[in-house]
Amino acid sequence: MATPDRNKFKIGDYVRKHEGYNFQGEIRAVYTTRLGYTRYVVEVIYPGFEGWQHIFNEEQLIPWKLQHRE
Repeated sequence: MATPDRNKFKIGDYVRKHEGYNFQGEIRAVYTTRLGYTRYVVEVIYPGFEGWQHIFNEEQLIPWKLQHRE
């Protein structure tokens, strides 16, 4: 169940995909599927792809520290 006290990440957290293709961004939504799995909507923060969103499960993500761009 997607409840704030049980989820590894919360809306506003910065994360990155730890395997495979490069994907780093901000958690924009957290929800539970009909089968009870927690999913995270991550909005990409990457030049040329800003605004794209992708859905991930918790095991695909690790915390990421946003580097401020000038």
